[in-house]
Amino acid sequence: MKEAAVEALKRKGWEVTVSDLYAMNFNPVISRNNITGKLEDPGNSQYPAESVLAYKEGCLSPDIVAEQKKLQATDLVIFQSGTLHFCGFQVLEPQLTNSTGHTPEDVRIQILEGWKKRQENIWDEMPLYFAPSSLFDLNFQAGFLMKKEVQDEQKNKKFGLSVGHHLGKSIPMDNQIKDRK
Repeated sequence: MKEAAVEALKRKGWEVTVSDLYAMNFNPVISRNNITGKLEDPGNSQYPAESVLAYKEGCLSPDIVAEQKKLQATDLVIFQSGTLHFCGFQVLEPQLTNSTGHTPEDVRIQILEGWKKRQENIWDEMPLYFAPSSLFDLNFQAGFLMKKEVQDEQKNKKFGLSVGHHLGKSIPMDNQIKDRK
């Protein structure tokens, strides 16, 4: 799928940069190795605060800095997995393809052709809707739950906020569903 996306986007005139983090042996686990400078509080290291400071001071590991620079220079990012709305990205509908190793070759070709076609019109796609973080109590001890006043406000509404926050109700029309009749 990666090669199909690269081919389709290049055919449309886009410059494409691929970061294959698996091939690069990129370590996704946060650790002290991500920070090249001194810790502000080494006896009580708080990774989120330390990493923000390291970012501001230019003390993140070179592999992280290289990937950040790629992201800063891009207009479109395609991930094979992951949801990044809460990191500030607009997220498009995922392209789900399962068990390609067990899929007949003619079906795999159809899947790839559909993926290439999607790339041709990717700029026309609407990002998925996510309930904004302001609707939640962003407190670790509170469990990151939806605020009570938001829950109360949603009680009498016909539809839930989104697929992920349906609140036991129907999914909002024209939101994260393929069939838009």
